[in-house]
Amino acid sequence: MLHSALSSLLAISALLTSHSLNGDYVSTVTRGEFLATSVSTGYFAYDLWDYVLNGLYVKSPGIVVHHVVVLICYISALTKTVGVPLLSLALVCELQSVFMHARKLLVMSNFSVRLSPLLQWVWRAQWVSFTVARFIPHVAVAVLTYQAKHLFVQQIHFAMAFGGIIFINLLNVQLLFDVRKACRKDSAPPKAPPSSVSVLKTP
Repeated sequence: MLHSALSSLLAISALLTSHSLNGDYVSTVTRGEFLATSVSTGYFAYDLWDYVLNGLYVKSPGIVVHHVVVLICYISALTKTVGVPLLSLALVCELQSVFMHARKLLVMSNFSVRLSPLLQWVWRAQWVSFTVARFIPHVAVAVLTYQAKHLFVQQIHFAMAFGGIIFINLLNVQLLFDVRKACRKDSAPPKAPPSSVSVLKTP
């Protein structure tokens, strides 16, 4: 949750103060964009190592695949300084991850949508941020990447960038179904406790 908050803050700050999206956003990068991307790359590497080391990949193979794709794209972009502003823009999605983590913590603490205004607010914020911070930026990155195809000196870099963001957008579709399922689960009425049936034994 801390990583998501920090990454989204850095990405949004870079987007609002100094970004390269108005010019050659393939070959140029600002300090803010580079910082946001570097911080997230370090976290994803640590998180992937933690998943592998503790065998968590068995329960969450999708997260491992996501981290591998992200690390390949991010490390290549940072070392070659190619398309970093696009990755920084994509990191705005971490704002929605903040609310996902907040929702999980509240549910684990036995908060319910019916009784907790805070959890209700978190769910509203999660749906808004899913659209504003995840869906729109990732679609925008896909469009910007395709439009800048001619700016990539090596087309292998374009293929990695465009293929990577398409893959992430497909994962967003799966995430949408998962979030919707969690929303229905949190909003469902509590199950009635099983009624006790007295059994009479005859001597």
